[in-house]
Parts: sequence; structure tokens; C-alpha cells
Amino acid sequence: PDVKRVSINSPGGDLLTGLKLGEIIRERKLETYVEGGVREAASAAAYAFMGGQTRVIKGTRGVGVHAFYTPATQVRAMVKQKSGDELVATLNEFERSTQESTMAVVEYVIAMIGDTRIVAEAVKSGSDAMLWLGTDRLIDMKVATKKVELRPDEIPDADWAFGETVTALALWL
Repeated sequence: PDVKRVSINSPGGDLLTGLKLGEIIRERKLETYVEGGVREAASAAAYAFMGGQTRVIKGTRGVGVHAFYTPATQVRAMVKQKSGDELVATLNEFERSTQESTMAVVEYVIAMIGDTRIVAEAVKSGSDAMLWLGTDRLIDMKVATKKVELRPDEIPDADWAFGETVTALALWL
């Protein structure tokens, strides 16, 4: 009961879990907070962030979105050893499931922030790259409600930023 703020630092994960976490955050009327450039709310975590009653971003960015997807291993498992009508039925079920997930995201975003532009941006960005929108744009789209500027001593130096970029690329590769 004493918790008032949830500080998010996550590259994401399961989409439906992110939506459920956001609903719990909203039910408890909590503030969500992300310290951009140092921490992030990406992918499913971006939707959890949207659950905040007040949604604060410190810095110039901190919320990343992309089109959701089903991992290739799951797709392969679904279609493995199937052909003909069975394959068509499996693909139709996959398409239905994708459409249901899309509607779940749209309904969630409408309930949380009342503006679906972030979903359109996520879909347009594709599933293979994270789209990082600036704080002002996130406020305009109602994803964030407040921004806090970084103090000069909090701005990452070039060496730190380079190191973080190289580390992220190495993990990605």
C-alpha cells in the first residue's frame, strides 16, 4: 500500500504479460517512471508503462515500441509436419490469434491513454527494430504525461554511450 511509483527498466518480454502488468499498475493508481538513456521501458514494458496514472520520463527518451511478433521457433513448431488442409487451418488460427492480440493492444491503449497513435507507430516500425520516440512526441501522443530534464551531471558522456551501444550490438549479434 505504500508504493506510489513503479520505476521501469526492461527491454520487454511477453506482450500479454505487459498489458496485464499495466492493468495492475492502473488499478493501484501508481505512477510509472523511466529514466531515459539509462533505463528503458521497451516493447511489452512500454505497455506496462502506459498503465501508470501519471507517466514520467526523465531525459530525452525512454519508451521504445515495435510491432509485436511470434518468435520463429514458435511459428516453426506450429507448422512442423503439417500440410494441406491441416496447414491451412493452422495458419488461419495463427492469423486469428494475431488479430485478437492486435485488438487487445488497441483496446488496452485506448483504456490507458485514450490515443492509439503509438500503436500505429509501433506497427509501422516493424518487428525487427525498436522505435524510440522523443519525450515531447510521447507526451503529444499521451504515452507520457510528464517529462523531467536530466541534470548536466546525469547526461551520459560519449565514452559511456559508445560502450553501451557496442555492448547492445554485441548482445544483439
